[in-house]
Amino acid sequence: SDKNDTSSQSGSKDPVKVPSANKIGGKSWKEVLASMPKKLRGTNLVVYNWNPASEYTGAPAVIDEFSKQTGIKVKWTTITYDNYFTKLPAVIASGKDIPDVVRARGPVPEYMLSYQPLSTSKYDFSDEAWDKNIMDLYSVDGVSYAASIQNTHIAAVDIMFYNKSIIDKYDYEDPYKLWKKGKWDWDKYIDMCRDYKNDTGNPGSCGEAWYWSYLSAFGIDSAIAFDGKKFYNNMNSKEFLTVHQQLCKLYNEDKLFAFGQAEFYNEGTRLFAIGSSVLMRRKNSYFSNLKSEGTLYAVPMPAPKGKKITVGHNEAEAYAIAKGASNPEAVPYFLRYFLDGANYELSTYFCNEQNLEVYNWCMSQENRKFVYV
Repeated sequence: SDKNDTSSQSGSKDPVKVPSANKIGGKSWKEVLASMPKKLRGTNLVVYNWNPASEYTGAPAVIDEFSKQTGIKVKWTTITYDNYFTKLPAVIASGKDIPDVVRARGPVPEYMLSYQPLSTSKYDFSDEAWDKNIMDLYSVDGVSYAASIQNTHIAAVDIMFYNKSIIDKYDYEDPYKLWKKGKWDWDKYIDMCRDYKNDTGNPGSCGEAWYWSYLSAFGIDSAIAFDGKKFYNNMNSKEFLTVHQQLCKLYNEDKLFAFGQAEFYNEGTRLFAIGSSVLMRRKNSYFSNLKSEGTLYAVPMPAPKGKKITVGHNEAEAYAIAKGASNPEAVPYFLRYFLDGANYELSTYFCNEQNLEVYNWCMSQENRKFVYV
């Protein structure tokens, strides 16, 4: 399928075309490995992440294979999410145990102060394998500070989850089938939430009230926006206010949204949930009940009728080089191998083939937006 296919407009009668697999493109790993400086063999590389390597199904074996092929020994350091972005500057300031690879969660200035330009690695990132959208997102004055690769299976896009067993029980239209027919949109989503609330009396049937994710589904910026040069207050935007008022009504009056719904969704008493695609990884701890029951299904976030779906990111996963890193030159080689889905068994990485299919489609889209929260 064409990577840039745009048949996925909400309300369209054209069926959605989904790539069976997303290719990385650019230089092959064999070519990349051949270009690696010999001096990197026998060196150490420290990775700084808030998830253990074991959370990425197959990653420990991939890391071992990378070390065998490159001679670079990898140390994976796990820091709790709550302490992650406060500990990193402290570690850098201490000058001890500074990591080389840092997982980034978004181009937030406070976080980016701990990164150094990718050019420090002396690697050519113009290769088509690298995701230019991500590199642009993490750029300041034309200088890129973080990277990822095209179509990696390790990314965080906003996803709409639904409980397939509830769809079957109440004989609702299946969101996945609606999406494949080009008929999955905001109106369908809200109508289904109303039906479920009426049938069960359960409030919050639409899931969590994380409004920034819904704003990205409408293709607009959140309260804080970035024009490529500076951040600005977007709260006076007519579009922002209109959508926010609509969401507030659905929350306050219609009781279709609520906070703290993830637990209820996992217990099987809510129809929808929203969150990062990270949550549909097989070894991620979220929604464990639905994963074990085989009822965790997914679709892209719905767009207003007649509008093209915007794939949102509220955590634009990328990887940076920490200031003071001792082995910056090894970082691109590790990322190129670690982030390549061809080195994993993807049928076991996500909960099921349906989740993988939706993820692949989201990652193949050019119409993607990061929302600052």
